[in-house]
Amino acid sequence: MKIFRSKKSLEFVADKLINTVEGERILDLGCGTATILSVMPNVEYTGIDNNPNYIEKAVSRFGHRGKFICADLNDEIVKSLGTFDKILLLGVMHHLPDESIKQTMALIPKLLRPQGVLITKDSAFEENQHPIARIMARMDRGRFVRSTDDYVDLIQSKLTVVDQITLHGLNRMPYTHAVIKAKLTF
Repeated sequence: MKIFRSKKSLEFVADKLINTVEGERILDLGCGTATILSVMPNVEYTGIDNNPNYIEKAVSRFGHRGKFICADLNDEIVKSLGTFDKILLLGVMHHLPDESIKQTMALIPKLLRPQGVLITKDSAFEENQHPIARIMARMDRGRFVRSTDDYVDLIQSKLTVVDQITLHGLNRMPYTHAVIKAKLTF
């Protein structure tokens, strides 16, 4: 994906989809190498990933700007981090089976501040999508690519979806992303 993603697309994600605001407390679940942090303002960032190589790279690039933890999304340490203004799941859900997503969604309400928001972005299958975008989604190493509606159904088990967007063309070549924003259900 590094080949197809551009700094412009990262900035779009940070500015328009996440709507990053300086000083916010952000939890990035499945942060990978924390590349999104390169286009964010000064925030209180915590990144979690279960891949030690990704965490090591994130620390070497952004250790001065955030806290990085090597753990699974549902490990006890995640539950002890307090609450956050925004929780990110960027390119994570299409790697997880339904049951794992449901476990993560059960955890999110404990980590999200009352007015906080969960933002997800994943590869998606959609009717009438560009044929190359469909091929790219099939070739993705994530084995659980779904439609936007399928992602929404999994998130709505514990949260209220306030926005869902299907994006085409965020990358340098045809690709389809499902973006979902959800808040706590009161």
